[in-house]
Amino acid sequence: MNMTITSRTILILFLSFTIVHAQKGDDSILSNSNQKNNLQLEFLGKGFYYSVGYERKFEISEKVNFGANIGLCLFPGMTSLEPSSEILVPFELNTSIKKLQNEFIIGAGTTFWKYQVNYIPITNNNLNQQPLTPELISETEWFAHISFEYRLHAKSKPLFYKLGYIPLFFDFTPNSKFTNSLNYQTSFTIGIGWSF
Repeated sequence: MNMTITSRTILILFLSFTIVHAQKGDDSILSNSNQKNNLQLEFLGKGFYYSVGYERKFEISEKVNFGANIGLCLFPGMTSLEPSSEILVPFELNTSIKKLQNEFIIGAGTTFWKYQVNYIPITNNNLNQQPLTPELISETEWFAHISFEYRLHAKSKPLFYKLGYIPLFFDFTPNSKFTNSLNYQTSFTIGIGWSF
């Protein structure tokens, strides 16, 4: 997995949203904020780099919805030994309040993160065998997030645009800047979605 493939995937998804948007035309009368499903492409946020996600809404009242979503991010790893990739799978439950084309969302969730790191196995048995050859090992983590989002639904079109503030919360991680039992990191998100 390299940066070129990731960039192409994002470009293809963005063009797909645009083509669907153009084909609907102005004559299509949709109540977009009332659609039960949506696909989203967001940058930064709960997927770290980006995420492509699916969300299902459940109507509580005329203006209030409950939502559940899942996403996916594939990104080149930061390892120097050989090419690697990171996989992030964010999950979220949220509540939204609608007013005309505006939607305000508060949610909480967690992200599964699998990545690889350079590792040098040092034991009492190999202390005199320097230098040791590093190897690549796989690590997995879960981190939590809270999301505060604003979505603007395009009038009579299936598209919506989103902007959000997403604090991320990490557990203690050895050999990193996350040295407390609970570590906080600020993140923002911007994205586009398609309701159906």
